[in-house]
Amino acid sequence: MEIHRPRPSSTQIRANRSCPLATLPLLSSLLSRFAPLSCRSEKARDQEKAREVLPDPWPDGARRPTTTTTSKDHDDPPPPPLKTAESRLLPFSPSLPPSDARPPPPPAHFLPLLALRLCLRLLAALPDALPHRPHGAVDDAATARRREGPGAFWNVPSERCHGRYDVAMPLREYHIVHNAGFRFRGDQVILFYEYQSGLFPYFEGYNASRPVNGGLPQKVDIGAHLAILEEQIVTHIPDETFNGPAVLDVEEWRPMYHLNWGRKSVYKLESVRLVRERYPSISEKSARIVAEEEFNRAAKKLLTLSLQLARRLRPNAKWSMYGFPYCNYDAGTKGELRCSDNYRTHNDRLRWLTAEFTALSPSIYLDASANNTAANYRYIYAVLSEARRIAEGSSPPTPIVPYTKFEYNPYEHEVEKHIYYSKRDLCNSLKLSSDLGAAGVLVWSTDRTMTRARCHTIRVNVAHSFGPAADLVRRRANRCALDQCSGNGRCILKRPSEVCTFRMPREDYECACDAGYYGAACERMHHTVVDAEVGFAGSGSGPGSGSGPGSSTVEPGAGFSVAAPGFIQQNGPDEEEAAEDPLASREAALHAGIVPPVRELAPSLWANRILLADGLDAASPPPTSSPAEAAPTVPVPLPAAPTHFNVNDNREEAPGIDLFTRILSLRLIQSLACVISIAATAFLLLILLPLVACEDAKDTVDWTADRITSFWNFPMDKCPNKFNVSMPVREYNIEHNKEFKFIGDKVAVLYEYGHGEWPYLEEIKKKDAKGKDVVIRTIVHKGGLPQNVNVKAHLATLGRQIKHEIPEGFNGPAILDVEEWRPMFDQNWSDKRVYQRESRALVRQKHPHITDKKKIDELAIKQFNDASKKLLTESLRLGKQLRPNAKWSMYGFPLCNPHSGVEEGDLKCGYERYNDNLRWLYDEFDILTPSIYLESSWLKPEYPKAARYRYIYGIMNETRRVANWYAKPKPIVPFTKFEYNPYDNPIERHIYYSTRDLCNALMLSGRFGSVGLMHWSTDGTISEQRCKNIRSYFVNTAGPAIDTVRRRFNRCADERCSAHGRCVNYEPVESEVCAFRMRPADYSCVCDDGYKGDRCETRVL
Repeated sequence: MEIHRPRPSSTQIRANRSCPLATLPLLSSLLSRFAPLSCRSEKARDQEKAREVLPDPWPDGARRPTTTTTSKDHDDPPPPPLKTAESRLLPFSPSLPPSDARPPPPPAHFLPLLALRLCLRLLAALPDALPHRPHGAVDDAATARRREGPGAFWNVPSERCHGRYDVAMPLREYHIVHNAGFRFRGDQVILFYEYQSGLFPYFEGYNASRPVNGGLPQKVDIGAHLAILEEQIVTHIPDETFNGPAVLDVEEWRPMYHLNWGRKSVYKLESVRLVRERYPSISEKSARIVAEEEFNRAAKKLLTLSLQLARRLRPNAKWSMYGFPYCNYDAGTKGELRCSDNYRTHNDRLRWLTAEFTALSPSIYLDASANNTAANYRYIYAVLSEARRIAEGSSPPTPIVPYTKFEYNPYEHEVEKHIYYSKRDLCNSLKLSSDLGAAGVLVWSTDRTMTRARCHTIRVNVAHSFGPAADLVRRRANRCALDQCSGNGRCILKRPSEVCTFRMPREDYECACDAGYYGAACERMHHTVVDAEVGFAGSGSGPGSGSGPGSSTVEPGAGFSVAAPGFIQQNGPDEEEAAEDPLASREAALHAGIVPPVRELAPSLWANRILLADGLDAASPPPTSSPAEAAPTVPVPLPAAPTHFNVNDNREEAPGIDLFTRILSLRLIQSLACVISIAATAFLLLILLPLVACEDAKDTVDWTADRITSFWNFPMDKCPNKFNVSMPVREYNIEHNKEFKFIGDKVAVLYEYGHGEWPYLEEIKKKDAKGKDVVIRTIVHKGGLPQNVNVKAHLATLGRQIKHEIPEGFNGPAILDVEEWRPMFDQNWSDKRVYQRESRALVRQKHPHITDKKKIDELAIKQFNDASKKLLTESLRLGKQLRPNAKWSMYGFPLCNPHSGVEEGDLKCGYERYNDNLRWLYDEFDILTPSIYLESSWLKPEYPKAARYRYIYGIMNETRRVANWYAKPKPIVPFTKFEYNPYDNPIERHIYYSTRDLCNALMLSGRFGSVGLMHWSTDGTISEQRCKNIRSYFVNTAGPAIDTVRRRFNRCADERCSAHGRCVNYEPVESEVCAFRMRPADYSCVCDDGYKGDRCETRVL
């Protein structure tokens, strides 16, 4: 049976689907009053657009205004910006972020939970009516403590101070973690020096005549080294569940040949000599090349196997190597806030090493010559920023635990000349580490000059300077995490300041949320919290996650976490210490030299606080000190602690009311409160449920709201966060991830380098005498070839990353980007021939008896194709299994000849045969995502402008052919850009798409029925100026063009296809010149499911 039924327009569909329950008569009025602004404004905006009659932005014959945006096509200027109802009310300006940048209102679905929580709180407060609370009872102070992560680790060999000189360090008083007995290697933190661990090689005193363990990595007996190292790890870390920092300190040589300069050049010279001993006739240049390759290979093997052994023996430990990542020692001296480009390149080349770490331990040591505290601030900021950059290259990010000191030169023999960190440099070291997201700090010193006098001075410094500063940083970081990040994240400094202070103005910080939480204040929780399995503990929400009385270990719940809000925690506090108040007098002494007194630290305020929420510690008497601390041997008086009062201890009994009556009254009040809470919960669930639906609808992509949906796939989170340059993408109805992350809730592109165990080969080339590239060596990454990959290990890694990075319920594009090699043997031509060559070599290696070249080729082709097919198909199936709502695909498929369209009239893709052979791959796709990128080479004079039109037309036509293989054609979502070469540096050379090329990308995608469009770029050259340039181009050119194409295809679908289909036109424009004009009569309809007819006017039941 066929019936004709009218359908609302696409603008009405978009408005209703953005708030799905808004169509109910009773609730629509409530929504109009109470709906979240983000939902309501979008609905109102679209309704206004539907009502108003907008003139054609580019009427025929009208003069188009020019812009200052750099473009090669000056004869084809960009379109003017469109003025929407919202933009007229609130014009965009750099100083005022767009509406989508404002913090969202509190989620409605949190209100019922808060009501129930209040009820439980009141019930839990009943024991407070009793005169005394049982010792050791679990209370919210333990919860507050679980939120804190241990941050200051005492890695100072001060055992002699406590044992021989009877000088006790007041570490527990300031929540500083230390080993039992104050040993250097113990149960909380351990450092393995290269001289005493395994068989790490080195030249003593950098003297080539005094080698130790062979002197060079090339000469080490790996088997013997690992056997010794295993014995030492087991001996020094007897606890198999040890979860503290474990650091390898290898400083005599650096992991790559070219990094051994200065005194370390001996390792390069001896490596060359080793080569010449074996090959006496080799040239000096060739000897250096071979020496570099041998040194790098041996160093990589030695270090990676050592770290892998350590992780296998003590998997919970946080393994790292001291001093990584690197940074130049003069960073910050010229006003810069980042490590030099050379050092950033060094660190990028060392990612094979940092990938083995489970923590990063860069050095932020300051020496006596560093007397400029402002330069010290910039130096430490640069080191920690570089560590964050490397940490964020892993998924999830690797925790950062920098090494710091409290003396400028701990090797000074005369105690009187020991200079301790100034209070400003304490701020630089401790506060800045916390501000930039470090999970803690490792405090180091030496015992070479550990005399009784030095022990005394260290104790005084800890008691009066270092300890109070560390504790102040800990408390303020925790308070900020609770107040600003809802207790579900940590506060991160938005941008650097001129000088470090201990203040934490809330407007200067943003939240880095714990796993499972998101939002500007980490106030929103994913439906399923995925365990990140990283950091120094879990979430701390499970039973037993707090430290019990007398505990001396970092318990799983009280330990480190990448996003744990705490900064410093004491090692095994007693229960009465959980509610300990800081010593106000010492705090005041600290403030006197650093910052003016802060109101929140006034003793009168401390004495009147009572615990009502997680993380707020009740005022209580200070704990009893240990005998050593109660009777210090240091002849320096410590400031006295102020008197603290417990509100429970000072409560007066009401006359005439006995204890039973009081408890009964409390029970009645609490019961009444619970009834009210439950009633409020019911009201909120029934009345405000539409708000939840409206808000949650924003977390996924509504593919039906527009006929062509644009996605922002540009990792530009640095633009608004670091440079305060926001992008008004929502004004032009472009979907983007929260906080403009590259992988998020709307779109996810998984690069091969950072996901799974994708193999690839890297050829190192140099120019020969004729200027041609010559391969000097080939570096194998993760097996190099698909044939060598452990598929199970690859899928296990990829699966963990998909779960961690892509939220459940995700329904946007999820793209695997594997570009180093192509899926079939014969498709690896040009610079990818290395995969053919190495596949043949693999056959010869496994079958040395086969000498026939044809047989070798047959085996190489079969083995490569079979392994590639298995690796790709199982990866895609895993993705669809874990995130079934996502639209899975691979970037750049179907393939097309990158030179097609050059010849006049050439509208073919050129790779049809290759795509036919890849049907097994396309069968696994949910969508097709070809690349229609236009490179800067297309701007050469020999290429006519029409060639770009023909090139994109050929790609889209071939994609349509592949999509139509299936009974239900696969949706098409091409990848496009807005810069011809986003990698170009300096940014003055960046050339943005002309209006004509924007039209080629946008209109041709729409004409071929694309359901979406991915706008991609790189952050490799991101800077403040580039952010501003992109914003200017986007506001004046790209944004209006994108929105115009969206609206016109929506309008065409409404008018030409009865709102039940999309407009398509597969015929090329005769002039091969793209235009934004759309005449509905020139288009035909592809009907939605359930509709048919020339105008999709007939519904099929």
